[in-house]
Amino acid sequence: TGAPAISTVATAGSNVGSYAITTAAGNLAAQNYQFSTVDAALTVNARPITVAANARTTTYGTSLSLGTTDYSLSSGTLAAGDAISSVTLQYNSSATVPGTTNAATYANGIVASAAAGTGGFNTTNYAISYSPANLTVNKATLTVTADNKSRVYGDANPALTQTISGFLNGDTISVVTGSANASTTASSATAAGTATISASAAGLTASNYNFNTLVDGTLTITPRPVTLSATAQNTTYGTPLNLGTSAYTLSSGTLASGDAVTAVTLQYNGNATVPGTTNAATYANGIVASAATGSGGFNTTNYAISYVAAGLTVNPKPITLGGQVVNHKTYDGTTSAVLNSSGATLNGVVNGDAVTLDASGAYGTFASANVANGIAVTVAGNALAGASAANYTLSQPTGLSANITPAPLTVTANADSKIIGQSDAAGYGGVSYSGFVAGQSAANLGG
Repeated sequence: TGAPAISTVATAGSNVGSYAITTAAGNLAAQNYQFSTVDAALTVNARPITVAANARTTTYGTSLSLGTTDYSLSSGTLAAGDAISSVTLQYNSSATVPGTTNAATYANGIVASAAAGTGGFNTTNYAISYSPANLTVNKATLTVTADNKSRVYGDANPALTQTISGFLNGDTISVVTGSANASTTASSATAAGTATISASAAGLTASNYNFNTLVDGTLTITPRPVTLSATAQNTTYGTPLNLGTSAYTLSSGTLASGDAVTAVTLQYNGNATVPGTTNAATYANGIVASAATGSGGFNTTNYAISYVAAGLTVNPKPITLGGQVVNHKTYDGTTSAVLNSSGATLNGVVNGDAVTLDASGAYGTFASANVANGIAVTVAGNALAGASAANYTLSQPTGLSANITPAPLTVTANADSKIIGQSDAAGYGGVSYSGFVAGQSAANLGG
């Protein structure tokens, strides 16, 4: 009956080793037996665990410190009160993955070792297996940027280019293979403004880079510069002039294909019509062009239009003189004629203008100084007077004529004498004349 007394100094926290198990009879009792004891040994073995490094990820160009805590206890358990505080983690025997490490997945690249801990955790009490983990170095991202471009409305698109940026570790464009082209939906007919230039990485490869960042560019389409010049126009005083919308030229620049200017607003003093009351003169830049309209893509958005004014010439109005006549005269050896303007009238004056005849310097000239009827007379010297005289030009009257009648000439026989029996001398007695006009004498007589 009873039970033996068995004991050991070993506890759950005892380190690995051998510990005595002491045996005593305790309160054992048997009528026919006596008890002897034999001690034994308690062996504490190392506790098996597996410490596994955790997989890590970094990006090309960025160094990665592996630290000492990125692990897990993948098998086994720790004894109560024990803890792992750190594990040595290395890539290529270094605690840091260099930023120059090429992009790839390195199987079992992270190696764990030399775990340390607290409580009873030590390499004597534990049989530690270490499990490596994968290291993944992702590709770094390059930025493909479509370069901004500009052109004039109506022109073809310029060559579209791209810039690749974001290289690391001294890398250059030489690490990139393939080619990619930016694109735009804009055409020569696209209106002035902006259009998107789409970046593209299609066809580009690089061992350590991806091309996941695309930055679009901007195509700026500027208005097409042209100059529209009004065409000089003429009118006559008293006649209104409608300037119309077509008297212009494209003096510089060209229109885009398919575009046309159909009308230009032309004005004088803000009016499309030059009044008939506009004084005769030359008005430099008097015709102002503006507000062109057209077809196709022609509009003030797509074109930067400069306008050039033109001259307006208002010519004096021709008027005629009626009722002026030539007086007949007696032969005086000259061609001068005397004009009679008492019944003269001006024909063609408009607008109720104050215009009068100034005949003070007028004169006539006979076609011949000799006596005749209906001799043609040329008139000159008639002029205009009055506030509006500058708005007119006066035509001298034509088709005038008058008569030149003979001048009276007195012939007087001269007294003479001779001796009886003598013959009369030639020109006996002779005659005297009076009434010759200046510069003339009997030598001008015939017969």
